[in-house]
Amino acid sequence: MTQTMQRVIERLSRLPEAKQEQIAARILKQLKAEEEGASWIADRQWIGGRKPTREEVIRAIDGMRELRKGITLGDDLTIRDLINEGRR
Repeated sequence: MTQTMQRVIERLSRLPEAKQEQIAARILKQLKAEEEGASWIADRQWIGGRKPTREEVIRAIDGMRELRKGITLGDDLTIRDLINEGRR
């Protein structure tokens, strides 16, 4: 067993039993997902059922930046004003 695993087990043993069970269940779920070929984050749901490519992500971000051009809050309204109004 590696030193890292030994440290994990040691720290885990100091936690309350209920917390140990929660963490162990999450670890087992992740391991099962990896064994089945899923990504490390098994709960992530991608649009269209697949992870977007880097180019698709860049295009989407560029599109959002293009959409926001020319959109303002008005001549005398700022984000700070909206934040302060939300506090009232």
